[in-house]
Amino acid sequence: NPATNNGIKITSIQDIVEVLVENNDISESNEGIEVWNTPTSIPVLISGGTITNATTGIFVNNFEGYNSNGGNVNVSISGVTINGGGTGTHGVRVYDNPVNAGASVFNVEVTGNTAITGYANGISVQGEDANINIHDNLSSISSNVNGIVVDGGNAIIVNNTISSNTGNGIEFKNDGTGYAHYNNITSNGSGITNNNASGEIDGTLNWWGSADGPSTVGLGTGDNVSENVLY
Repeated sequence: NPATNNGIKITSIQDIVEVLVENNDISESNEGIEVWNTPTSIPVLISGGTITNATTGIFVNNFEGYNSNGGNVNVSISGVTINGGGTGTHGVRVYDNPVNAGASVFNVEVTGNTAITGYANGISVQGEDANINIHDNLSSISSNVNGIVVDGGNAIIVNNTISSNTGNGIEFKNDGTGYAHYNNITSNGSGITNNNASGEIDGTLNWWGSADGPSTVGLGTGDNVSENVLY
């Protein structure tokens, strides 16, 4: 049943265990791949392949896996093509559920020209302890509503193409933290938006689609930035 089933579920991988999920083609599922409770010393590697028309492409969490507290999560996502067909909710979702009574550590990486299109949120990192490193994805996080949403979590965003998202290329909200450097941020509804109540986001050293820099708060004609974004 595409409304409820997962393509692949990775759970309770412990200690020095190496897991490779490679070059799979997954379609028509609720979650293409779900990862829960994988406190390994070697990251679970999800490499290559495609995920098509999944409500959530890859879901990394610390509770939903079995509706119980999960431990730390260690996963690397590399070179995966994820397409939500315009109706998906999250391409990659990293969620620290406040129901979890413990303190889970998220070590999540999205890299290797992973391409994410057709979602409400291309990449979403939610919750106080949710962390993600998004780097070296020049194949583009594009044609979503929002490219990357940092909702109370933390994100390092370096050397990616974030383009043609109708809403925000990158959004920080609910005390989300992190920085964005050396990215191609072009043709989005908004380049970087800081919706936190206070504090600044470091968005320096990015390309905004114009040599004169970002617009709106910025003085250039490229993608716009909001207040409290350093450019």
